[in-house]
Amino acid sequence: DHGAVPNTQTYLVMTHDDSAGQMCLRDDRLRIDWPGVGSQPIFETANLLGISVARDDSVNRLRATLAHAGYGQGDVVATPLRMARVAAAIASNGILRDTAVQARPIEPGRRFLTPQAATLLGQDLRDAVLSGTGRSLRDHPWRIAGKTGTAEVNGAQSHAWFVGYAPYGAAEKRVA
Repeated sequence: DHGAVPNTQTYLVMTHDDSAGQMCLRDDRLRIDWPGVGSQPIFETANLLGISVARDDSVNRLRATLAHAGYGQGDVVATPLRMARVAAAIASNGILRDTAVQARPIEPGRRFLTPQAATLLGQDLRDAVLSGTGRSLRDHPWRIAGKTGTAEVNGAQSHAWFVGYAPYGAAEKRVA
């Protein structure tokens, strides 16, 4: 038992949330039919987020490795800063902002997720801390929401990571 939240699994579908998706069982396999979802939209969204999903930076390579890329393995490469940016977008009701090292006024950002999708993902991230793989942080006074993961690189030892934000829930400011 790795502390998975019972009967739940979150998938970040990298496309616009238009509620047009359908899940069904066909030929004894779970199928997701969602117009606009596939290698191209995932590739474009990953580029928007600054995440590499294909070794040669091509949609064809992503299509060939999509099963592994879907859970963050294969050719997927993301820095902690890029993942913190995704967590910050979830924490800020779906608004994606650029990152900067220098002090400057915060740019308004752009819509990355609908507020409803950001809320749902935020709840899933909080559940992962309360009763999932991030449960060692469940009693932290900052009300952390986040996700653990494992990064694998060929020829190197796997290593664990955590991405999240705090505080979860109503707050004037959050840290990702």
